[in-house]
Order: sequence, then C-alpha cells, then structure tokens
Amino acid sequence: MEYPWLSSYLANLYQSILNKKPSSPLLIEGIAGLGKWSLARKYGQMLLCPTHSQDEHCVCRACQLMLSDVHPDLLAIEPEDEGKLIGVDSVRSLLNKLSLSPHCQGSRVVLVRQAEFLTIQAANAFLKFVEEPGANIIIAMTLDLPGKVPLTLRSRCQKMSIGAPPQDMALEFLRGKGVTDDAVHCIKLAGGAPIRALSIFEANSMERRKLFLMDWISCGAGVLPPALVADRWNGLPIRELALWIRTWLLDTIRSTISGEKTAPSLELEVAGRVSDIHGDKLFEFLELIVTMEGQYTRQLNNQMMLEFYLCKWRDINNFSDI
Repeated sequence: MEYPWLSSYLANLYQSILNKKPSSPLLIEGIAGLGKWSLARKYGQMLLCPTHSQDEHCVCRACQLMLSDVHPDLLAIEPEDEGKLIGVDSVRSLLNKLSLSPHCQGSRVVLVRQAEFLTIQAANAFLKFVEEPGANIIIAMTLDLPGKVPLTLRSRCQKMSIGAPPQDMALEFLRGKGVTDDAVHCIKLAGGAPIRALSIFEANSMERRKLFLMDWISCGAGVLPPALVADRWNGLPIRELALWIRTWLLDTIRSTISGEKTAPSLELEVAGRVSDIHGDKLFEFLELIVTMEGQYTRQLNNQMMLEFYLCKWRDINNFSDI
C-alpha cells in the first residue's frame, strides 16, 4: 500500500471480505490527509477482484480496470471542487446507474468521498438507498468531519476510524517524498496527517502562513481592521485557515501554561501579543474556531464569516476583561 500507516486497516478489510461480512455500509472517518479515499478505493478493488487480491500488481481484468479508473461496476460520487456540496442530482444519477444490470459478474461497489458534503436532500435520498441497497451492492463512504453527517445515516454504518500515524512513520513518508526542511513543522500544522503535511510543503504554505500570521497579530493588536484582513484572507480555504488559527491558539495556550515557548509551530510574536489574555478567553475563542472549521461544508459568505471571527479576536485582545 502506498501509505504504510493504512496497512493494518487494509488487512482488516481484507479479512472482512474473506469472512463474507461486508454487508453494512462502511464509514471510514478521520482527519483530512490520512489517505481515506485511497483506502476506500483499495477496498473496492479487493471486492471486485475475482480473487480479492491485495496485490497492487494484480493482472486480472477487474484490477486493471480499477487501476485505469474505468471499472464500470465501481460508482463514486464526490464534491466537484474543494468545499463544494454534493447535491441530490448526483445521488439520483448514481441510483439511475444502479438500476441497470452490472457489467461484470459479482458485486457492485458504491463509494462516497467526503460524505459530510452531502446536502440534506442528498443525504436523505442516499439514506433510502442505504436502507435497501439491493443485492450484491456494497457501500463505503469517507468522512473528515463525523458530526456533519446525519445520525440516521451514520447509525446504519460500520465505522472505521483512521488515526494519525506515529510521527516517525510520518517523517519517513515525507523524507521519501523529498521533504527534509520543516518536515516536523509541516506534520504539526497538518494535525499529524502525512499527506496533508506534504501538501502544505508543496504549496509553499509555510511562507504564506507567516504572512497570514502577521495579519492575525496586527488585527489582534488593533493595527489592521478586521474587514481588511478578511478581504486579504478571503481566497484561502476555510479549513486550512481554521487549522492554522487553531494551531496558533493551542501553542499559545501551552506556552502560557508552561511559561516556555517550546511548541514547534509557535512564533514568538504571537505569545508576546497575547500573553496577557486570560486563559478562559483563549479557550472560548478556540471553541469558536472549531465551529469555524466545521462551517466550510456550508454555502456561507466566507468574507463575512472571517470578519466575524476576526472581530471576536480583536475584542478579546483589546478588551480581554470583558
């Protein structure tokens, strides 16, 4: 497997196939950047392979079709673009295809990437399908935000939670991709997710993050107005921005409690600016940022939302006793 930290999960899925137990829909959940979609696709490949082979170099027709991403009995729906919702029309199109006979003998596999992006109407339509999927249809979904999927849908699934790998394994993965400088820092920013850490490195996010950090400091100090900062930040994906802010806050809280600036992602300017803010205020704002992190699945006005949170940040800096 391309991602070694998924080997044990893949082995469990393989064993479930051998035991003929993949009847309930599978929900693979965990933070972004762990390879959940690759695991789901590999699961689909094993199900469609006549011998259920785990071998990445299997030469059977089903595996070759999977590798070419053209297997007719594997159907997938996913957001068209980053942050876009999956509408009910996508689910209806999927169901229309499933009403036809399978192209090959055996099972058909339905995969849903980032199921938290299903609209309410799409989730309800998909729920009806999950309740009566039909013969030899196996369903697997991936999920970055567990709380964003309706409980009625989630309760009907078998859960597989993917955790971040040990740091040594993540570092080995990054070094294999040519990442040496800032590898630990990237892993920290990615919440321990190696694939996301690699994306941060490749996108030159480190330099961009420093610029945004200075905006964050200046806004908190009352130097830059929240509206201006929100306008500058408007093009950045909300999930990535929320992760940065959450990391800054957590490191600031750790630094404030310990009295030492030991956290790898903590810039000294942040601790200096917010050291006089009461800890309760920092924790309250951290809860707000967690809320913000979950709002990227909704069709909101990002600039207005950013301005709201930046105003809150300015207020606790300037009026921390309120």
